[in-house]
Amino acid sequence: MSLENKILLLGATGRVGRQVLEQLLVKGNHVKAIVRSKDSEFLKPFLAMPNLLLIEEKNLSSLKVEDFSKYIEDVETVICTLGHAKWNSQPKSLVLDATRLIHLSVEHLKPSTPKKLIMLGTSGILNPESDRNMGLGEKILISSITYCVPQLQDSKDCVDYISKTITKENQHLQWTIVRPTGFLEQYEDGITEYKTLEKTVYPFYNNGVVRIKNIANFFVELAEKSELFETWKGKMPIIADADQKLYN
Repeated sequence: MSLENKILLLGATGRVGRQVLEQLLVKGNHVKAIVRSKDSEFLKPFLAMPNLLLIEEKNLSSLKVEDFSKYIEDVETVICTLGHAKWNSQPKSLVLDATRLIHLSVEHLKPSTPKKLIMLGTSGILNPESDRNMGLGEKILISSITYCVPQLQDSKDCVDYISKTITKENQHLQWTIVRPTGFLEQYEDGITEYKTLEKTVYPFYNNGVVRIKNIANFFVELAEKSELFETWKGKMPIIADADQKLYN
């Protein structure tokens, strides 16, 4: 099994994760998916697929770097679509903990070829670089909402960790954080046209929506196409359906 088409997926049973899983498998990629339970209803359609390896870990946050490194050493790309299913679900730092574990494990391995990390974020979280010119009032509003919403706080902490700890000059790990606008659970249309932007549009109003299948498709494209990943490496692209009128 070659390295370049082998992917580690975290969050395979979530709304975005299971769409990413399906599209990766259908396109012939070899996927290792770490899940809390192999008995999840969402996994049943994929159990017979020969290019899927399921790894059961009840508590990802409790894994040691040495143990998690074994899951990463033979993959080129790590996709993380972890999120919080409930308002106050535990652990509150799920995404941050996973990000730190991925980073430390890669640094432990010190691969000769950099690993790629593709993270799921949200347009409600600012990019410390491209969104720095946003007005003070908007920044205060976003900070206030983030502080009150545990899921957003976890995502912000993850972004802060990546931007401060995993520099663009890192020789072992390269990253991009995909920031969808509002999720649209409309699956019957399949994959439709969508657009990506470098800067945040208004995060909490006039924000637009994006089909979950389109989010998943962008993840798969980033994993498969080196030139596309190179375009967004070290950046935090906004993704929205093409028909959405966004203020940029």
